[in-house]
Amino acid sequence: MYEQEEMDTLLKACNDEERLRFEFFLMTGMREQEVMYTYWSDVNFSASTVRVSDKADRNWTPKAYKEREIPIPAKLTKKLKTWKAKADKTCNLVFPTSGCNPKLISSAVGKRVPNVQNSTRTTFGYTSFVRHLRRGACGPELICAPCSNGWDTPT
Repeated sequence: MYEQEEMDTLLKACNDEERLRFEFFLMTGMREQEVMYTYWSDVNFSASTVRVSDKADRNWTPKAYKEREIPIPAKLTKKLKTWKAKADKTCNLVFPTSGCNPKLISSAVGKRVPNVQNSTRTTFGYTSFVRHLRRGACGPELICAPCSNGWDTPT
């Protein structure tokens, strides 16, 4: 798990796109591939939610076929609106490569920040999990089943 000081160091080393991707990953609790395959059509700006859904056109399905809707904070919704205004209108992915392919959570940032362990999906998933748990997001259900707000345990 990343401690707050490590997260601050990591986020300071990010450019705007990397920072938004890491914030999205942490604030949603989504798995790495779920973030990679998020389409703009999955983001509901008026309800401040993001949907994890099957992407048949990319031959991708969520783990255990668990489609779900996740609430997102208003500050993340606002940042996503700004990001969408700048995004390539011909690409449906929220975080694409220049060729409109799913983009990995950047390990390049971890290389630029030597005192922070590599940014792995397990570390970020666990950090998000613990942060949600500390805020009392779901309570004991967090361990054994998806919560009513769509949060799921990291893997």
